[in-house]
Amino acid sequence: MSAIKRQKFFTWIHKWIGLAIGIQVTLWVASGLVMVLYDIETVRGEDRAERGYSGAISTQGVIPPGEILAAYQGEARSITLRPSAGRMLYRVEGATSARLIDARTGAEAAPLDEAAIRDLARGAYHGDAAVASARLLTEAPIEWRNYTPVWQVEFDDSAATRLYMNPVTGDVETVRTRLWRIYDVAWMLHIMDYQGRDNFNNWLVKLASGLGLAVSISGLVLIFYRILKPEWIRRRRRRAVSAASQG
Repeated sequence: MSAIKRQKFFTWIHKWIGLAIGIQVTLWVASGLVMVLYDIETVRGEDRAERGYSGAISTQGVIPPGEILAAYQGEARSITLRPSAGRMLYRVEGATSARLIDARTGAEAAPLDEAAIRDLARGAYHGDAAVASARLLTEAPIEWRNYTPVWQVEFDDSAATRLYMNPVTGDVETVRTRLWRIYDVAWMLHIMDYQGRDNFNNWLVKLASGLGLAVSISGLVLIFYRILKPEWIRRRRRRAVSAASQG
């Protein structure tokens, strides 16, 4: 292939593939900018509410852990005593799942009602805003992407804060805000996973990355042809034209 044809070939790649991939490159840059503008702690809402559980552990009236382990012999691998909304619970860890047992009755812990969840949410929340709603969800919204049922408690604040809380323990599992939702959309556009928003090895992003690399390489080649050696190319063209006219 002659130098002129090679140049035309790389020009074609740079022009048409660049046109096809240009929108996605713009989205990569824009979404990347969104993701670096804010600290990840702020995005996660770590300043909006306390996660997990707190409270003093009391063994008064608690069934000895050995009895709980004996009741779940062959299933339990570990057992932990913890407070939860005025109750004491044993968390019995199995091979693939965990049970929450009322430490004073030995029965599986019952889910908390809405009033208890609202009280726990207000206690965990950092701010003065009122609880706007509390809903027990049986289908996971895109911003949760985890187990159900789960309590969604929304606060009437400027950040549109939502707490997702375990229905049995009342633990705040995660915090979602308007900033997190914007960040999540930017993440989706960046990794090109428009469904689960967690697969950054999908075929679409691989294809777009490959095309973007082809555009970059073709651009570097065109720099060589158009800037570094323009006189050399012009001489080749003149010789080609002269040979064609003589023929």
